[in-house]
Amino acid sequence: MPKTAPIRILGLAVVAVVMVARAEQLEAATLTIDAPEGCVDLATLQEDVAALIGRPLGDVADADFHLVLARVPTPRERWHLKLEAREREQRSQDAPVIHVRELDARNCDELAEAAALAVAVSVRALDASVNATLPAASRDPLAHQQGNSAPSVGVATARAPGFAIAPAQPDWRGLLTVAMTGDAGELPGTGLGLRAGGGLARGALRGALTVGWLPPRDSLMSTGSGGRFQLAFAALDACIAPQRGRWTFLGCVGGEVGAYGAEGVGVARPSSRMAFWRAGRAAVGATLDLGGPVAFSLELGAIVPLSRPAFVLDGTLPVYRPAPVAARLSVGLEYWF
Repeated sequence: MPKTAPIRILGLAVVAVVMVARAEQLEAATLTIDAPEGCVDLATLQEDVAALIGRPLGDVADADFHLVLARVPTPRERWHLKLEAREREQRSQDAPVIHVRELDARNCDELAEAAALAVAVSVRALDASVNATLPAASRDPLAHQQGNSAPSVGVATARAPGFAIAPAQPDWRGLLTVAMTGDAGELPGTGLGLRAGGGLARGALRGALTVGWLPPRDSLMSTGSGGRFQLAFAALDACIAPQRGRWTFLGCVGGEVGAYGAEGVGVARPSSRMAFWRAGRAAVGATLDLGGPVAFSLELGAIVPLSRPAFVLDGTLPVYRPAPVAARLSVGLEYWF
């Protein structure tokens, strides 16, 4: 055996010992998730990350990944993702480096898909920091050093189809509404009606188209004769809707047109009449986010008829005429999409 063989064997043994010691020192990456139940599956997320980085996440050493997925309290259904990727101290020369990435999406499913991309981007950034010959501040162009003792923080964002870079810019959303309406002043007495509609919203601005119906109500004189009245209308409103937590406050103005119907009751030869209805309207109200795309709504409105049709019997006996100002109180639900 050549004299150099023992030296080579000894050298290889030293290298093996160093590699084993280094392997023991480096620990596999950890991934923790803070999200609503059923929002994201950890095993599926790990598989998606492995497909993106070309190896299991467990092969990434000395890094901790923490994902937070939460719903932003708004009826316009916004979800937010925050990923913190932290290098452990033994992997950096000075201090741990924290990479922070944030994304917004319309729902948890879309955000869960983007989570894998965010983790993969962070893994690639952390891999770049393995080269200890580079200054700590230059290991990741997304990170900067803030002194020798404090961790440095890099902030980056990643695009994926269907996602907006946080902070998200307001976009157009659609909504459907259905409500029970109580009124006073349009028809005789007080009563209940129905309304439904749809609209568009962008930020704190809304536009809505609504149709409604106030079912027949009677106005009778002492003789037992009188009239039966009902109203069908369509309304267009513009609203300001600032949001405060789960609450959204409404201030709306608009107008409506419709058909005001009347027919005789308790007369020998009853007849019917249809009048054109037009009115200005204003309302204030609030909605409460119930979770998901659904919100509870409460609205109080004032109706000012631009024409007040008067109904009479036998051409002389007045039966009913709408009030100069009527009131409506609506309670219902909103559905956002």
